[in-house]
Amino acid sequence: MNIMKEYLTFSGHSFVKAKHKTTLEITKSKTLTENGICIIGVKSNKSCNDLNVNFKKMLSDDLTKVTITIYVNDSQFIINAMGHSSLILTHPKDIVVRKSSFICDRTLAIKADKAATDIPETVVSELRNGSLHFSMEIMLKR
Repeated sequence: MNIMKEYLTFSGHSFVKAKHKTTLEITKSKTLTENGICIIGVKSNKSCNDLNVNFKKMLSDDLTKVTITIYVNDSQFIINAMGHSSLILTHPKDIVVRKSSFICDRTLAIKADKAATDIPETVVSELRNGSLHFSMEIMLKR
């Protein structure tokens, strides 16, 4: 079994709603409007474009299983998803995880078992604190 990992950090924001039913997003943007119901973090240190080339190759395989762990203080939120051979992974600002099979340059993984709305409210309330920093681990298995 082959395993690869990437890590990123991001900040909270007072407008985090985490209400989207099919997606979850982290962005390098510094601000967030009240319309961004899938965005759970800003000021990320990585986007899809910034991921390691070998990591992207492994992610662009239909058999790759993706486990995303979001660390929020003492809490963890885990999402299971899939890679896909059609992933583009070139967006300069965003990383999006989708329950659907829709793919664009922002898509990191598809067929996820969770989206923004599945994050417990206790965790979402911490994600609303703009002075806090959080992290995400993206683990690939094939």
